Amino acid sequence: MTDRILCWHSNPSKPAFTPPPGAIDAHCHVFGPIAEFPFSAKAKYLPQDAGPDKLFALRDHLGFSRNVIVQASCHGT
Repeated sequence: MTDRILCWHSNPSKPAFTPPPGAIDAHCHVFGPIAEFPFSAKAKYLPQDAGPDKLFALRDHLGFSRNVIVQASCHGT
């Protein structure tokens, strides 16, 4: 499997709901760069890079203060 999928939106809309101060996004992923953080040989999907810069930009856009980063299945167990 060599095709990498785009698993994030480059221009998300601003939600109508504003999280309270200190709110935490309790489940998110960071991907790439693939050379540094390779995917599992058993991965069913290979997402395009979405590094910390994209995560922090999305977090700020959505109004969260912090994130909990969760390992995605494409990185294995």
